[in-house]
Amino acid sequence: MQKFKNSKLWKYLRAFILFSAITHLFFLFIYSIFKKDISLINFFDIVDLDLFFPEISKGTLSQILSFITIIVVFFVIHIFFSYKKSCK
Repeated sequence: MQKFKNSKLWKYLRAFILFSAITHLFFLFIYSIFKKDISLINFFDIVDLDLFFPEISKGTLSQILSFITIIVVFFVIHIFFSYKKSCK
């Protein structure tokens, strides 16, 4: 597994996934502007949590919790990578 994590294939796969995710979010953002519907960029809907919890992406509270979740996930990722770099 360590050999795969250090390979170029792993690096390209991560870049591809990141590019695809950014492109997906960009088009969702543009589409939500054209439709004038901010609920299209609800985080719970984007990650398909509504498949398990059908009503999770509905309502004002969901939009607020979605925004808070995005911020929390961002900071968790930031802290994780900052800690990982400081350990090297």
